[in-house]
Amino acid sequence: MELYHLDWEAERAESPDRLLGIIVPPTSTVSFEANVLDALKRGTYRKVATIIGYCPEEVFRLTQNLEGSWTEANAPGVEPHGETPARSTSVGDLIRDDDGTYLAVATFGLVRVAPAAGPAN
Repeated sequence: MELYHLDWEAERAESPDRLLGIIVPPTSTVSFEANVLDALKRGTYRKVATIIGYCPEEVFRLTQNLEGSWTEANAPGVEPHGETPARSTSVGDLIRDDDGTYLAVATFGLVRVAPAAGPAN
């Protein structure tokens, strides 16, 4: 599995409304998915980890910063990428499952999204 965080600064630079449309999701799941896919196509997601041996819900749990950074916790099967420490996984971030399915972290649970193309980074 791969974990991608939304680049909040890049998204905010495009439009503060775009950022809010993802991190404060609209009540419509379809609108949330569309906002996430739009950001994905524009390349504003960054790969922050490769994770082996966990289900998507566990990935979310493992990548929370409750007591220090998850990138420094050294959980087995979790390989951080890029700059560390990384922020907590939050609403709007993506988990790419082993079968290539993208799951967006929503207000409650995960929402499956079907992108036409993967993240640029």
